[in-house]
Amino acid sequence: MHTFRRGLAKISPKAIRKPAYYNYFPWLRSYHVDLTREAFLAITQEYMERLCRELNPQDKPYVVLDQLLSPANPARYARYVKDLKTIIVDRDPRDVYIHQLNHKDHVLPVDPREFCVVYRDNRKAISRLPEDECLYVTFEQMVCHYDEYVPRVLDFVGISEKNHVDRKKFFDPQRSIRNTKLWEKTDRHREAVAIIERELPDMLHEYE
Repeated sequence: MHTFRRGLAKISPKAIRKPAYYNYFPWLRSYHVDLTREAFLAITQEYMERLCRELNPQDKPYVVLDQLLSPANPARYARYVKDLKTIIVDRDPRDVYIHQLNHKDHVLPVDPREFCVVYRDNRKAISRLPEDECLYVTFEQMVCHYDEYVPRVLDFVGISEKNHVDRKKFFDPQRSIRNTKLWEKTDRHREAVAIIERELPDMLHEYE
């Protein structure tokens, strides 16, 4: 709204135009803060703790947050949260491409060559976390090798197998497998898939 009002002022006739220094929000207050990096991180971590407590009224031992960190730069954001375990899940680019077309979700480019450029750029690691703080898996690994990877996830997070009480209730590999190899279920995008396979060979999931 603030930007809209400023833009409207710029195209208004000079006779009624607001001056550049006009305050559109006089009820808002400005604050000056001078904090060290350490103090800022401590305050931010406490703020995140309070948010997590609000999300966890039953005071359960774990809180799961989706898309909290940037997968390409996790170390920058992980410092804002205490006792954080991060799991980064990737997916075969061929399925990502077909999925976005099926759902008309054009966040990534529709042109397959442009898609490959953006897909690879988005995965350039700006930072990484230590192995005891971050686990990298793929959707296909969790689906096709469920019994192998579930223990890895439990061990990484520090949860006992006995606490895995809703096994396959929310993530059932027999159902989720329908969302793999989407490119084989249509003939409409064979050329695009071929381009992705050629441009991103190191990012494809190798099915047994």
